[in-house]
Amino acid sequence: MDKISLVVPCYNEQDALQFFYDEVIRLISEMPALRYEFVFIDDGSQDNTLKVLKELQRKDGRIKYFSF
Repeated sequence: MDKISLVVPCYNEQDALQFFYDEVIRLISEMPALRYEFVFIDDGSQDNTLKVLKELQRKDGRIKYFSF
């Protein structure tokens, strides 16, 4: 089975990231056969977006991020 990559651009999204992640996980849990990963692209955020991404990645190995 193929893997779906959810590519998510981020710019100053510290307050929205956890909510977004939780909602996507909730929806995906209804499709147990689905293989997926998150790829977050932090485009130079000035807030704690990168810190939140690092914490999410620590908890979930399906998360990758790039920070510019």
